[in-house]
Amino acid sequence: AYIQILRIRSKDGLFRIEVEETNTISVLKTKVCMENSVNSLDQQALNINLFTVSTTQDGKTILSNDAQTVSQLKLK
Repeated sequence: AYIQILRIRSKDGLFRIEVEETNTISVLKTKVCMENSVNSLDQQALNINLFTVSTTQDGKTILSNDAQTVSQLKLK
C-alpha cells in the first residue's frame, strides 16, 4: 500500500502522521493519540471519541464516518 504523510493541526500544534491509503479515519485517530503520547488504552479510547477530523482549516467540514479510508477521502 502507498504510504503518505498527513499534516495534522490540533490545539497542541502541527505534526505529521504516516498513513497508508487504505487506513481508515479510525486508524488515523488512533495514530494521532499515539503521536500525542496518550499512553493508556482507556485514555486513547476517550481521546478518540472526543475529537473530530476535518478536511478544512476552519473545522467546518467534519468527517463523521470513521470507516472511510484515506484514499476515499482524498486526504493528502
